[in-house]
Amino acid sequence: MNKMIKTAIVAIALNVPLLASAQEKIAVVSLDGAILQTEIAKDIIKKEQDNAVFKDKVAQLEKLSGELKELVENYKRDEAVLSAEQKVAQQQLIQSKESEGKTLQTQLVNAQQQLRTALVRNNQQIVFQAAQLVAKDEGIDLLLNASAVLYMKEVNDITAKVTDRLNQNAEKQKEENK
Repeated sequence: MNKMIKTAIVAIALNVPLLASAQEKIAVVSLDGAILQTEIAKDIIKKEQDNAVFKDKVAQLEKLSGELKELVENYKRDEAVLSAEQKVAQQQLIQSKESEGKTLQTQLVNAQQQLRTALVRNNQQIVFQAAQLVAKDEGIDLLLNASAVLYMKEVNDITAKVTDRLNQNAEKQKEENK
């Protein structure tokens, strides 16, 4: 019995280097990033930014920014000669313009975020499949979502390869639909 245990320990000790060299290949992928970097997603985002409503809000924000800058410059220039009531009125006007600008900016950011969220949500299954195919092609044993990884000594990020696969699949579908 004692001899059997020693033999087992020796066998394990001899195989440790083999086990260490046979480590699994691990990679990460940003699923959201892979979707949002596709040509289709970039086109959709560009169309949204070219949308008349979006452009109108951007123009309003730029105009408001110019007005606010002018108000602040005038206030600084005239502050010494303004009465207390005029100062309060100018400060309130500046605060009102700042608040209006923040509201517009929030609307723009929210619209962009909603679009990105919809793109990701509507294409999750497609990106999962593409990521699995790339992992298989690359001989990857374990594929992690990059957003869930806090630290990895050596990062094997395949996001760009997944995006390429998604773009290739989209091109194939275009060709098939012609």
